[in-house]
Amino acid sequence: METANEELRSFNEAFQSANDELQATNEELETAQEEMQSVNEGLQTINAELTMRNEQLNALNNDFHNLLDSTRIATVFLDRDLHITRFTPSITTLFHLRDTDRGRRITDIASRLRYTGLPADVATVRDEERVLEREVRLADGDAIFLMRVQPYRTLDQTVEGVVVTFVEITAGKRSQIVVEETLRTLNVSLERRVVERTTDLQAVNRALTQHIEVRQRAEEMLRQSQKTEAVGKLTGGIAHDFNNLPGVIIGNVELLLDAVQEQPVLAELARDILDSALSKCKLTYRLLAFARKLPLVPQVVDLNALLPGQVAMLDRALRQEISVTTTLAADVWRTLADPTQIGEALLNLALNARGATPHGGRLGIETANLHLAIGMRPRLPTRRWATTSCCR
Repeated sequence: METANEELRSFNEAFQSANDELQATNEELETAQEEMQSVNEGLQTINAELTMRNEQLNALNNDFHNLLDSTRIATVFLDRDLHITRFTPSITTLFHLRDTDRGRRITDIASRLRYTGLPADVATVRDEERVLEREVRLADGDAIFLMRVQPYRTLDQTVEGVVVTFVEITAGKRSQIVVEETLRTLNVSLERRVVERTTDLQAVNRALTQHIEVRQRAEEMLRQSQKTEAVGKLTGGIAHDFNNLPGVIIGNVELLLDAVQEQPVLAELARDILDSALSKCKLTYRLLAFARKLPLVPQVVDLNALLPGQVAMLDRALRQEISVTTTLAADVWRTLADPTQIGEALLNLALNARGATPHGGRLGIETANLHLAIGMRPRLPTRRWATTSCCR
């Protein structure tokens, strides 16, 4: 009986121990269940966040694709190996790309441009991480595009490929060409007007210079004329005062000649005195003619015979640095003129020549015959003329 009790007591103790272990296990299961529930709640929270972020990512992806589809800028994206990853619908019109073209190298479509440097440009942009811009044309059209090649960067600014965009600038380029052509035309017109205006101003300047020179010459001639007039007045007064002396001398010499006719030596001396007095009378006549105190007396004269006496007066009127030479035509015609006026004209020409040669020179006087045709001298009748000219 005692043995049965001991076994029963031992069984109860084992049962109690098992019961305690079962209770501890239940407590552990309850704790694990609570932890599992907490983990499950965390997973549900994470799953909700992932769902929300996935929806946001889908929205961004949709926005991105809609943006690419709606833009008129032809764009193609390349990875680091320069393979086509995606592109906008506008690029399909230019290069006839399809979805099956994704993964092809850019060199496969570069031949559709007239510009052959596209593969080198995208490689340069990828390696040097800089931007390039070119004006290009399609191989089968005249449209002009601005091609921009730039690196494709991630959010952390890592270069993961290349982006190539094409913007048509045909209208703007044509407008630019029109504007440049218009500006070039305006520039040419402006330059032509400047040249014309410059030519006009130069012509006006030349005319003004000539007018000034003519005015200066006229003023100089006026001064010379005034000087000549003053000298003429002075000469006229002197000639009037001197004109009485030869008359007295001539009268007395003529009486002396009558008295010494029988004395040849004295008669010769008296005739020399008479010739000298007569020559002084001629000089007085010339002085009076120069002073315009005598009226015009036209007469037929021989220019060749008249000039030597006039040249003698010119030698006295000119400086020693100016030599006077004569060239007389052998068959010069007789001339109807006032010898005094001829002498005065020669003197005026000689004085002008003297003013034009301050350092000396040669004054040449020539005689010649001249035929005037109709229209050569409108104010002169058409006839034969004998001329006297001066040259230096």
